Amino acid sequence: MQIPFPDKKYSIVYADPHWEVNMDGDWPCLNKRVRGLPYQTMPLDEIRKMPLSEITEKDAHLYLWTINKYIEQSYQVARDWGFKPVTLITWCKQPMGMGLCALFFLRLSMLSRDGDLSIARLHFAGANKPNTSSV
Repeated sequence: MQIPFPDKKYSIVYADPHWEVNMDGDWPCLNKRVRGLPYQTMPLDEIRKMPLSEITEKDAHLYLWTINKYIEQSYQVARDWGFKPVTLITWCKQPMGMGLCALFFLRLSMLSRDGDLSIARLHFAGANKPNTSSV
Protein backbone atom coordinates (compact mmCIF):
# COMPACT_ATOMS: atom_id res chain seq x y z
CA MET A 1 0.00 0.00 0.00
CA GLN A 2 1.35 3.36 -1.01
CA ILE A 3 1.05 6.23 1.44
CA PRO A 4 -0.49 9.44 0.10
CA PHE A 5 1.95 11.93 -1.40
CA PRO A 6 2.56 15.11 0.60
CA ASP A 7 0.78 18.29 -0.41
CA LYS A 8 3.94 20.31 -1.09
CA LYS A 9 6.90 20.42 -3.49
CA TYR A 10 10.47 19.31 -2.81
CA SER A 11 13.81 20.10 -4.44
CA ILE A 12 15.37 16.77 -3.35
CA VAL A 13 13.57 13.42 -3.32
CA TYR A 14 14.96 10.11 -2.08
CA ALA A 15 12.95 7.26 -3.60
CA ASP A 16 13.35 3.61 -2.61
CA PRO A 17 10.68 1.73 -4.59
CA HIS A 18 9.57 -1.70 -3.46
CA TRP A 19 11.13 -3.45 -6.47
CA GLU A 20 9.57 -6.83 -7.27
CA VAL A 21 11.99 -9.52 -6.03
CA ASN A 22 11.78 -13.30 -5.94
CA MET A 23 13.88 -14.29 -2.91
CA ASP A 24 14.64 -17.76 -4.32
CA GLY A 25 15.08 -17.12 -8.03
CA ASP A 26 16.67 -13.66 -8.01
CA TRP A 27 19.16 -14.39 -5.21
CA PRO A 28 20.06 -18.09 -5.53
CA CYS A 29 23.01 -17.67 -3.16
CA LEU A 30 20.60 -17.34 -0.22
CA ASN A 31 19.84 -20.41 1.79
CA LYS A 32 16.22 -21.46 2.27
CA ARG A 33 16.16 -20.19 5.87
CA VAL A 34 15.94 -16.57 4.72
CA ARG A 35 12.50 -15.06 5.18
CA GLY A 36 10.74 -13.12 2.47
CA LEU A 37 10.73 -9.35 2.33
CA PRO A 38 8.93 -7.63 5.23
CA TYR A 39 6.90 -5.50 2.81
CA GLN A 40 4.84 -5.90 -0.35
CA THR A 41 6.69 -5.35 -3.60
CA MET A 42 5.40 -3.36 -6.58
CA PRO A 43 5.32 -4.35 -10.25
CA LEU A 44 7.59 -2.23 -12.45
CA ASP A 45 4.61 -0.69 -14.31
CA GLU A 46 3.18 0.51 -11.00
CA ILE A 47 6.50 2.07 -9.97
CA ARG A 48 6.81 3.82 -13.35
CA LYS A 49 3.33 5.37 -12.91
CA MET A 50 4.04 6.94 -9.50
CA PRO A 51 3.17 10.68 -9.82
CA LEU A 52 6.51 12.05 -8.61
CA SER A 53 6.18 15.22 -10.69
CA GLU A 54 3.33 16.27 -8.37
CA ILE A 55 5.75 16.73 -5.47
CA THR A 56 8.93 17.99 -7.17
CA GLU A 57 9.99 21.57 -7.74
CA LYS A 58 11.55 22.79 -10.95
CA ASP A 59 15.29 22.01 -10.84
CA ALA A 60 14.79 19.08 -8.45
CA HIS A 61 17.18 16.21 -7.72
CA LEU A 62 16.15 12.58 -7.42
CA TYR A 63 18.13 9.88 -5.63
CA LEU A 64 16.53 6.65 -6.83
CA TRP A 65 17.62 3.57 -4.89
CA THR A 66 17.76 0.46 -7.03
CA ILE A 67 19.03 -3.11 -7.06
CA ASN A 68 21.18 -4.95 -9.60
CA LYS A 69 18.18 -6.61 -11.22
CA TYR A 70 16.62 -3.21 -12.05
CA ILE A 71 19.59 -1.01 -12.98
CA GLU A 72 18.57 -0.75 -16.64
CA GLN A 73 14.89 -0.18 -15.81
CA SER A 74 15.82 2.48 -13.22
CA TYR A 75 16.95 4.79 -16.02
CA GLN A 76 13.48 4.55 -17.58
CA VAL A 77 11.77 4.99 -14.19
CA ALA A 78 13.70 8.23 -13.64
CA ARG A 79 12.70 9.43 -17.11
CA ASP A 80 9.06 8.45 -16.55
CA TRP A 81 9.12 10.56 -13.39
CA GLY A 82 10.37 13.58 -15.36
CA PHE A 83 14.09 13.33 -14.50
CA LYS A 84 17.26 12.92 -16.53
CA PRO A 85 19.65 10.28 -15.13
CA VAL A 86 23.10 11.71 -14.36
CA THR A 87 25.18 9.08 -12.57
CA LEU A 88 24.98 5.87 -10.57
CA ILE A 89 26.22 6.13 -6.97
CA THR A 90 27.49 3.02 -5.16
CA TRP A 91 27.38 2.72 -1.38
CA CYS A 92 29.61 -0.09 -0.11
CA LYS A 93 28.09 -1.38 3.11
CA GLN A 94 29.97 -3.21 5.82
CA PRO A 95 29.27 -6.96 5.49
CA MET A 96 26.96 -8.30 8.21
CA GLY A 97 27.01 -11.98 9.07
CA MET A 98 28.34 -14.75 6.89
CA GLY A 99 27.20 -16.68 3.85
CA LEU A 100 25.40 -13.91 1.97
CA CYS A 101 26.12 -12.77 -1.57
CA ALA A 102 28.26 -9.76 -2.39
CA LEU A 103 25.12 -8.04 -3.69
CA PHE A 104 24.01 -7.38 -0.12
CA PHE A 105 27.12 -5.29 0.50
CA LEU A 106 26.35 -2.80 -2.24
CA ARG A 107 23.47 -0.35 -2.49
CA LEU A 108 22.94 1.60 -5.70
CA SER A 109 21.37 5.03 -6.04
CA MET A 110 20.87 6.89 -9.29
CA LEU A 111 21.27 10.66 -9.16
CA SER A 112 18.91 12.28 -11.65
CA ARG A 113 17.92 15.85 -12.31
CA ASP A 114 15.01 17.90 -13.54
CA GLY A 115 16.37 21.23 -14.77
CA ASP A 116 19.52 22.89 -13.41
CA LEU A 117 22.14 20.71 -11.72
CA SER A 118 24.62 23.38 -10.66
CA ILE A 119 27.06 22.60 -7.85
CA ALA A 120 25.28 25.15 -5.65
CA ARG A 121 22.08 23.09 -5.93
CA LEU A 122 23.67 19.80 -4.84
CA HIS A 123 22.78 19.15 -1.20
CA PHE A 124 24.53 15.94 -0.26
CA ALA A 125 23.30 16.41 3.31
CA GLY A 126 19.80 16.92 1.91
CA ALA A 127 18.17 14.75 4.57
CA ASN A 128 18.83 17.58 7.03
CA LYS A 129 17.24 20.19 4.80
CA PRO A 130 13.60 21.20 5.29
CA ASN A 131 12.94 20.88 1.56
CA THR A 132 13.50 17.14 1.11
CA SER A 133 11.22 14.14 0.96
CA SER A 134 11.52 10.36 0.92
CA VAL A 135 8.97 8.27 -0.97
